Amino acid sequence: MRKALPVLFLAVIMTVTINFPDGLMVTLVCAFFSLPFGALIVNLSEGDSREKETLWTLFILALAARTIFGSIAYYADFWTYFASDARAYNEFGKILADHYSGLINITKENDPLLYHRFFSFSGPGWGMYHLIAFLYLFTDQNPVAGNFFCASISSGAVPIVYMLAREIYSNRRVALISSLLVGFMPGFINWSSFMLKDGMIMFFLALSILLVIRLQKEFKLLYVVLLLVSLVGIISLRFYIFPMLAVAILASFIVGVRTDDTAVSVFRRVFALVVLGTALTYIGALRSVSEDLQKYATLERVNISRLDLARSAASGFQEEADVSTVEGAVAVLPAGFVNLMFAPFPWQVTSLRAALTQPEMLVWWMMIPFLIRGISYSIKRKLRETLAILIFSLMLTISYSIFQGNIGTAYRQRTQIQVFLFIFVAVGWVVTREKRENEALVRRLREIQTMGMIRGREN
Repeated sequence: MRKALPVLFLAVIMTVTINFPDGLMVTLVCAFFSLPFGALIVNLSEGDSREKETLWTLFILALAARTIFGSIAYYADFWTYFASDARAYNEFGKILADHYSGLINITKENDPLLYHRFFSFSGPGWGMYHLIAFLYLFTDQNPVAGNFFCASISSGAVPIVYMLAREIYSNRRVALISSLLVGFMPGFINWSSFMLKDGMIMFFLALSILLVIRLQKEFKLLYVVLLLVSLVGIISLRFYIFPMLAVAILASFIVGVRTDDTAVSVFRRVFALVVLGTALTYIGALRSVSEDLQKYATLERVNISRLDLARSAASGFQEEADVSTVEGAVAVLPAGFVNLMFAPFPWQVTSLRAALTQPEMLVWWMMIPFLIRGISYSIKRKLRETLAILIFSLMLTISYSIFQGNIGTAYRQRTQIQVFLFIFVAVGWVVTREKRENEALVRRLREIQTMGMIRGREN
């Protein structure tokens, strides 16, 4: 931490300098939110002081990278080119902040559209409006501070992924590689440097799985509260992810992460599920998700959304596809899967943004053999511990393969799956390297034995 902290300070100073005076608010956000938030995340670690030092370093360097990229993008006025949704959250966040502060009054009668957007608490992304509005109550409308605020939460995914990998595999190398990939792959930096949902969703997803595993080993009220906050965060940002995550969590609790189940461990899992279910029901989250699914998640609505994605940009694909039926959804699945997991391909490059992704895509394609090996190893050796990750990743992959009709959107939303796939990549790489190291050691031992036999004969 001591070595990494000056890097963050330099990044903040650069932000203040090139984006003055808006950049001044970044110092306050860093002092009163980012660093305390990082301390909360690091203190979830069950490791020693050395591991906590590593977690601090990962968090700070990840945040510094996002701060530098975000501030340069804002200064050069291309931040909305890379993150077009950020402009909408900036504008609507300001309007909602004005409502909170009493400058305007949004009611169902005088502005039904804004009232429904902000206070129906349904549909995708409503949580972002309230999050940015809360920040703007203190900073006024300040996109530089807004980007840094969201980047701080997103950077929390990096130490969380480290802890998750360490929890499952008890291997520091696996944990470090997977967290570095999440922290510093270009696409991850881009989607988590601005006022976007994607980076925060990755954080909440990784945190949820970590807490689910922890709760099965030890019941703590803190874990329950944090898991509840995480699930509500996911519902408020992208509600349709919650049912898939809920199925994965339920399956993990039923199977358990330990082979030596006792009556106490079974009771602990059941009790945790009851508490979570009761809390989500009490605050109306389950009812809200149920209503949203009935409204937005029918195949007819999915088909309309997919068609809009396919036709709204040059990177659309399979415009003729019809996923309003089960047969149509199954038919589009293979091509959708290929584009979701591997695009953009060189022949699909139609813009500067797509062209800039090509070096990263080459690296990702080279990771696939390690990904396959990591998944295979995990199914054979760590199925109980990785069941929630495997189920969720599979369900979200299938859903996005059907839903996505745009290369750019697929590339962006793939990060919500890659945040877990990178763990398997790290496992595959470590397993491969350790196998080679063991083979080299065996060869060396055989050489030593052969030399000893030769010398023995000579003597």
